[in-house]
Amino acid sequence: HNYRRQDGYFGVRHFMNIDLRPNGWHISGNPQYTTSVSALGPIVFARPNLSISRQFSNFGQLQVKMSYDAEMHESKDTSFTPNINNYRYNSGKIAVSSTPLNGIKSELNYSFRQDDVLHQKEWTTSSNAHNFGINTSINTIKQFQIDLRLAYRSLNVTQPALTGEHSLSSLVGQLGTRFKWFRGFIQGHTLYELSNGQTPKLEYTYEERRPGEGQYIHEDLNGDGATQLNEFIHAPFSDTARYVRIPLFNNDFIRTQNLKFSQNLQLKPSQLWKEEAPDWIKRLHW
Repeated sequence: HNYRRQDGYFGVRHFMNIDLRPNGWHISGNPQYTTSVSALGPIVFARPNLSISRQFSNFGQLQVKMSYDAEMHESKDTSFTPNINNYRYNSGKIAVSSTPLNGIKSELNYSFRQDDVLHQKEWTTSSNAHNFGINTSINTIKQFQIDLRLAYRSLNVTQPALTGEHSLSSLVGQLGTRFKWFRGFIQGHTLYELSNGQTPKLEYTYEERRPGEGQYIHEDLNGDGATQLNEFIHAPFSDTARYVRIPLFNNDFIRTQNLKFSQNLQLKPSQLWKEEAPDWIKRLHW
């Protein structure tokens, strides 16, 4: 496709739709490539992608899927100097999954991503990320199901001064169960979750007040005559408290590892009735 505007913009867009199915394989994609020229300078935009998958009936309907995706945006001004907002990345993923077999369904996956930035008119890799994951659902016991999701991510930042990011590794996951017994009389679910986050870094200072107007006292623990933050303690008597603690606000954050556990249990006596339960039974619910 060609595009032309009265303001001097002229662009050419190339795209392709791929949908092939040779010998049980499925190959698909819609890569794009666009070049344009305007009063601001030339621009190149590319987005190649491809997906390949197949289901193997000889291995219990095992499915394998591979995909590749990338994107590049490169622009220059009228003097053909590269723009600092240019970017590009490459990413890929491979996943192996099984269809439900004997009440078990699983998936293993791996993905990567490489980001590049423009530095001193040259492309340089700013970060690499690798992700590993497992998803499993087990339903081998009647009316009892277990779901497991676990993911590990490793981020390697090679240009922290350009991106403002830092290398890190993280592990997140969920373990959940659902159950429904005695025709639904007992039912509920359990969830155990592991996640990452960040919280503001807390800092304090202490200010002196008149006796009785604070909550803390100062004790010179090391006898050096100087005041240290770890030398303030809660006052044993209110009339001797003469210091208050003042929080200091900042933009510093620290990483946190979060654990969450929740349990839900319900009792529904109305589920025990084969016929329509009486109204007073329907109102019973714990």
